[in-house]
Amino acid sequence: MAEASNKTQGESDHAQENSSLVEQSAGAKSKVLPKFMGPSRLREELGSIEMRLDKVEDQLTREEARMDKIENHLIKGDDRFKELESRLSELGEGLEETRGELQAALKETRDKLVNENEALKIAHAEELSTMREDNRVLKEMVERLEEEMKEMRGRNGVAQEIGDPREWDQSSLYTLNPYGKGGETQAVHIQWRRKRKEKTFHRPGEDRRGSRHVLKCFRCKGPHKKKDCSKRQWFWPREKSRTTYSTIGASKHGVLALLFTGFHEAADLTSLFDFRHPRSTSQATQDLQAASIYKSNGICSLTVKNIDHACPRAAKTVIDLIVSKDGTGNYSKIMDAIAAAPKFSARKYNIKICKGIYYENVIVEEHKTNITFIGDGIDKTIISGNRSCDGGLNTSDTATLAGPANLQAIALRSSVQSAFYQCKFSGYQDTLCTEQDKQFYRECKIYGTIDFIFGDASVILQNCGIYPRLPLKGQSNTITAQGRSNPNETSGIVIHNCTIRAADDLKKNGSSTVKSYLGRPWFDYSRTIVMQSFIDNVIDPKGWTEWENNSTNLANIFYAEYQNRGPGASTRGRVKWTSYRRINRTQATNFTVRNFISGYEWLPSLGIPFFPDLV
Repeated sequence: MAEASNKTQGESDHAQENSSLVEQSAGAKSKVLPKFMGPSRLREELGSIEMRLDKVEDQLTREEARMDKIENHLIKGDDRFKELESRLSELGEGLEETRGELQAALKETRDKLVNENEALKIAHAEELSTMREDNRVLKEMVERLEEEMKEMRGRNGVAQEIGDPREWDQSSLYTLNPYGKGGETQAVHIQWRRKRKEKTFHRPGEDRRGSRHVLKCFRCKGPHKKKDCSKRQWFWPREKSRTTYSTIGASKHGVLALLFTGFHEAADLTSLFDFRHPRSTSQATQDLQAASIYKSNGICSLTVKNIDHACPRAAKTVIDLIVSKDGTGNYSKIMDAIAAAPKFSARKYNIKICKGIYYENVIVEEHKTNITFIGDGIDKTIISGNRSCDGGLNTSDTATLAGPANLQAIALRSSVQSAFYQCKFSGYQDTLCTEQDKQFYRECKIYGTIDFIFGDASVILQNCGIYPRLPLKGQSNTITAQGRSNPNETSGIVIHNCTIRAADDLKKNGSSTVKSYLGRPWFDYSRTIVMQSFIDNVIDPKGWTEWENNSTNLANIFYAEYQNRGPGASTRGRVKWTSYRRINRTQATNFTVRNFISGYEWLPSLGIPFFPDLV
């Protein structure tokens, strides 16, 4: 009975706890039902149990669906987490890579700045050392000059009164090029003060009969006449009351020595300090007449600028062959003289070409070495021809003059270590072909239209006149077309201290309508530098132009300008290429005669004047 009562109590608790009801109902099934429960009661009890079981089953079904939904959410969250984890990993790798690149770039920049700083320190130290050395040399030379002046005064000899340079003639004064360390100079400044205005002295070599003054030769210190001294270099004794004192100042690189002479042009030119220069007295007089003169408080100041490099003393030129149109020379044709010249000559073989017009296409073969042509001057000795590309020839085979309607025609094609002094090259398209190696042009005149200075040589044009001409209708002028095709090549065209103006035909007929440019890039690494030159308004404000159809890669070319002057020299309107540069003095120094074509190694032996550095 106790067991039955317990079971009845358990059944009453079934409504509150589903799990215990299920267990007890299951337990009830395994036991024998009490005898007092009838079938109807039992059926009711079973129906109630089944209803509760259905409710529990529905609840379990809902819980399973809910669990499935939660599981799906968990799966999606896991996938999303993996995706985010992957993206974070990629971002981390990218961040690490970027951090590495930034660190490398920072290190490279830091190293570059350190190296540049070290290089600047070294350069400044070298420059300071050079300036100190130059200052020391200058002091020594000034002291030497003062000692010489004291010695001269001790011998009762004084310096001759200078006077106005515009009144000098070529028999009265010769100025030597000063040089100190390295043999270069840029400018010289002279000052002198007159104590007396009287001019009672005679010029050297004049007859002084009846005068109490005595001729005194500066060279040998002996009294004799002009004709008795081979050097003919004189100072006149003067009374102390009429003494003129001269103070000589100088630029950073040298000191000026004045020599008062009565010699002829073939005489040796030796200064107080044994400086030598091969120029004639007439050239020296022209330099001094072009000097700047200032007067203030009784002091006259003379500034002589751009004095040329002091070359070694040049021996008298020996002419080996003479070409003359009138038959007075050895030959009447230039090519005949070249054929007669020796092959592979070890010395300079000089061919004098007398004035006249020679209608030839002159070719100097490779085995004809060390040949020098000496003419009678610009517009006196003329070599002319009429070959052009219109005749079926290559540009390199045209060699000389042709008219504008005959396409390309070269006036000159030059090669290894060629130098030209006071020559004129006149043509239209492709006038001057600077083909290869190192070349130098000094005080030349070059006329043309399209690409009239072109080639792949390392060439410097110094103190030259460059004149764009009137082209065909619809064409524009380009002065240079440099042919550097490889970044390892050292070639380039340098226009230094030149004058760029319109030729007469362009001035008269089209200077306002025809566009002219400094150059255009012939090849992908074309390099042209224009520095310290006068540029007239003939040059378009853009300065430079592209090759036809923009076929050249402008990113690799090197076009630069430095310290130019004149109406067309402004760089404000220049092209906006990244390869166009306005360089500084340090960069411009790389393109001087000294550094770009190693001029000191081969130009002095030719006797051609040149500026080794910037002016």
